Amino acid sequence: MLFITDNEFERVVSRARNRDIAREYYRRDYVVNVSITIDNRGYYHISGKVMINGNIYLPRVLVNPNSKIVSTDCNCIYADEYTACGHIGALILKVQELSPNTFPYRYAVDLEKRAQEEKKSAMRERLLWEQQMAEFRRMEREKETNALTDYIKNQLVNQFTPVSSKPVHLKLLRADGWNFNITFKVGRERDYIVKSIPNFVSQMQNNEYHAYGKTLSFVHNPDILDEPSKKIYQFILRFYHSHLANNNTLFIDNENIDALWELLTTIPASLHAFKCIEGELHPMVSVTKDKHDTILELETNIAPYFSGKKCLYQYTPSEFTITRYPFDKQGVTIELLNRFDTLQRLYVAHEQLENFTRYIISPTKKYIEYVGLEDTIQEESHLEIYADVDEDEYALVSLIGTYEDGTHDLLKEDVPHSLKADLIISFLEKYNPDDMSGPMRFDTHRDETIDMIHDGLGHLNKMTDVYVSDSLQAIGSKKSMNLSVGIKVSHNLLEMDLDSLDVPKEELANIIASHRKKKRYHRLKNGQLLYIDTHELDELGNMMDQYHILPKDISEDGTIDLNLNRAHQMDLATQDFQYVQVNREESFKDVLDHLKNYTHHKHALNERYDAILRDYQKEGFQWLSTMNDLHFGGILADDMGLGKTIQIMSLLESNEHHFSIIICPASLILNWLDEFNKFSSHLKVTCVMGSAKERKEIIKNYKQFDVMITSYDYIRKDYEQYKDIVFDFIVLDEAQYIKNQKTKNAIAVKSLEGKQRYALTGTPIENSLAELWSIFDFLNKDYLYNYRYFKSHYEAPIVKDHDEEVQTQLQKMISPFVLRRTKNEVLKDLPDKIENTVLVDFSEDEKKLYLAHLAQANQLLKTLDGSKDRIQILAMLTKLRQICCEPRIVFDDVKHMSSKMEACLNIIQTYKDNNKKIIVFSSFKSLLNLLAKELDKSKTSYYMLTGDTDKADRKGLVDAYQNDDTTVFLISLKAGGTGLNLTAAEGVIHFDPWWNMSAQNQATDRAYRIGQKNKVFVYKLIMADSIEEKIQTLQAAKKDLADRFVEGNSGSITTMSGEEIMSLFSVD
Repeated sequence: MLFITDNEFERVVSRARNRDIAREYYRRDYVVNVSITIDNRGYYHISGKVMINGNIYLPRVLVNPNSKIVSTDCNCIYADEYTACGHIGALILKVQELSPNTFPYRYAVDLEKRAQEEKKSAMRERLLWEQQMAEFRRMEREKETNALTDYIKNQLVNQFTPVSSKPVHLKLLRADGWNFNITFKVGRERDYIVKSIPNFVSQMQNNEYHAYGKTLSFVHNPDILDEPSKKIYQFILRFYHSHLANNNTLFIDNENIDALWELLTTIPASLHAFKCIEGELHPMVSVTKDKHDTILELETNIAPYFSGKKCLYQYTPSEFTITRYPFDKQGVTIELLNRFDTLQRLYVAHEQLENFTRYIISPTKKYIEYVGLEDTIQEESHLEIYADVDEDEYALVSLIGTYEDGTHDLLKEDVPHSLKADLIISFLEKYNPDDMSGPMRFDTHRDETIDMIHDGLGHLNKMTDVYVSDSLQAIGSKKSMNLSVGIKVSHNLLEMDLDSLDVPKEELANIIASHRKKKRYHRLKNGQLLYIDTHELDELGNMMDQYHILPKDISEDGTIDLNLNRAHQMDLATQDFQYVQVNREESFKDVLDHLKNYTHHKHALNERYDAILRDYQKEGFQWLSTMNDLHFGGILADDMGLGKTIQIMSLLESNEHHFSIIICPASLILNWLDEFNKFSSHLKVTCVMGSAKERKEIIKNYKQFDVMITSYDYIRKDYEQYKDIVFDFIVLDEAQYIKNQKTKNAIAVKSLEGKQRYALTGTPIENSLAELWSIFDFLNKDYLYNYRYFKSHYEAPIVKDHDEEVQTQLQKMISPFVLRRTKNEVLKDLPDKIENTVLVDFSEDEKKLYLAHLAQANQLLKTLDGSKDRIQILAMLTKLRQICCEPRIVFDDVKHMSSKMEACLNIIQTYKDNNKKIIVFSSFKSLLNLLAKELDKSKTSYYMLTGDTDKADRKGLVDAYQNDDTTVFLISLKAGGTGLNLTAAEGVIHFDPWWNMSAQNQATDRAYRIGQKNKVFVYKLIMADSIEEKIQTLQAAKKDLADRFVEGNSGSITTMSGEEIMSLFSVD
């Protein structure tokens, strides 16, 4: 019986301070896990976990059968040869409390529940603090709001007092004196002087109550003014800042005289005291000449006048009269008179007289009397503008003037012309003509030219007659072309038939070619110039560009023949057509129906398989059969462990008289043969393996068999021996083996002749979209086009630019050819998979070793290029990863087991104690060898499978592990990440994180697959504050691409950017 006394506790934790700490840890319930086992000697092995502020300590205590503590151990630095630490003491106190009497014994705190309680407590404390702060701010605000409250109260009291809602009027009056100043009155029956214009404006803007006298008080607001008074108020608002003579007076000058005239002439005369009259004034200007200049001098005194924008004004105070003298609408006369107001004379060089006369004298001759001026300019009597387009797609504009001697093109001939003509020419020049030597020429591909055609010429039409050809008018605005596309299936090809009511069918290919070159016109064979900037051609052209269809693919009769596997693409492309009419024939609809509703088209399933296949596997058989009917290659991408093998076998068994080949990793050849032996009813199956001579003999006698099974390694060596064989079915298992299009694997496999092709994989994308393209190149050649086109139009936009639209488009394109089901979707009865990331702290020596090599790596990195020197960088990364795992695989002088190895062995021991099986995966074979030695020491049974394991022995190891009581299976990544069925295991340890997350998932699924009856616990051992944590974070961030395209994985150092690689070496 286990009974540890208080005396024993004090003997072991001999230092009083450590005992106090232990009691505090125990009181705070920091001991979250206790495990007690008893060995064959009767010794109690007590291990625990103490969690303090996120830090984990692992105390251990060994107690003899007499409840005497024999030894203690902890991963902290506080225990020494004289006393145990507080963590060990807390563990002893917890065992005293628990008083277990049956063994093995387990105790664990619900950490999630505790975390929730602590979170609630923190939230309560924060809420209390926020309430206190809110109360403090409230009290401070009260000081600021008392005055505001009193003010608002007074305003509301005044506003509550009944006042008349009758409109209020404003009046505008002349101020006393000879200056031109004005004042204002406000009132209803009686008027009151507005004593302060700024205060009045403020009251109006702030809705303030104000009393002017016993008979006038109101809440000020512009809406209370009558309509004319609102205009007066707007005049006040506009000028009271700049024209305030004093508090209640505005002065009038050149700046506001126009606005005053406008106001006075639009409000009733009863609201102002002025008389407004129109007058006529003709200032006199004398014109003389000297040797160089023509001299103009104003003879009329305009000093008494106010100058508006286009008029002069005269104010007569004695009569309260304002007289307005209007001039030309362009304001040229006023500009000229203002120059005279500044200068006594104006001097015009003789060579500039023509321009001066055209722009200044001609517009003002009606208003100014020029004395001594000779009329030297001969003007056209009429102007016309002509605009057309030439074959080079340039707009041509001519300006034709009518003179006494006939018509002249003012843009081509240097003839005198009017101001209007000059303004037209200047206006056209703003659109930057490409040529001005004859008619102005404008490139119609420029936006400026489009503006000129549709806006500029329309504006000029207000000044003179403008004639625009229909061809030019069409530019820049989409026209309609009756275009239709018929889609049908003919001779197992997809046929698209292009037709138009507007143009000959045989010319459509050339028209589309011109449109593709961004031309707006196309010359038909009959000479007609056809405008081709139409919605229909845009729509058709975009579709052809998107799916890599060229004008040369269109035959003379307007048809395009495509591989039938493009049916889904063409359906997608034409679904959104708004302008092109689409006619889908029944043969085309039938193909689409087979693709979308494959479960409705029942294919006969071999009776043997009908009894053993699950429902989702039967659906998989129907999909495979539909792909076979349509001669489309397909990817069966079910989650690992869902039985892709048996679904393919059911297809082969249900099709009679065929000859097929299955290509898989070498380690899976015998697995496939074993599956056929279990389930096949009649197929003759052979494995192409052994020596070159043996393989050659088997291939030579291929007619004796229905199915051949071989590996990628063998096909790479033997593919030329298959060149005369045509297979009915070619099946690639683990098709990611051809992910690199340039490898011999891919080249050899794609050289095989076959009627129907399938790929089995849960990972068609491990590192890049190029892998997806390579698999589709095998299945449906050219469906994803050539790789150069695919890379520029899909891979680069998705991977580099993160283009969601292109990504969605590619997803839609491949979806009919990929059948993917996950365990969660189809296996509702599959037990849970519980994943745990186990953070392990470095020991002090390990931390020093790791940081020293990290610093050394960072020094070397300064001399390397993250994009170019990847081999050296990978070597440094690998060394740091090995130090994290187990320094002994790098350094011969390290003798102690690593912290991670110890954590791994603890987990293994737990499974051993409970008679459960566990798998350990690592990418380092040398580490597995060290782990095997430790297992030997603890007499823990294990099997090991690495790249050195003979392929013929693999199956025997797997079968033995599945059926005997061996605890551990040590497996290296390359050797056993795929193709193994190890459902006897209930635990999986990933000793080190891998670059490729899909490989890690595949490895886990050796245990988590069909046939698993128990929960599977997955442990990912990660060294805290190390490169391993950064790898895990970075791979999680890069996972999205593969999630979009079939499989939830992604990641390899080869696809990381230089910046991402460098980030792995950062020191946090």
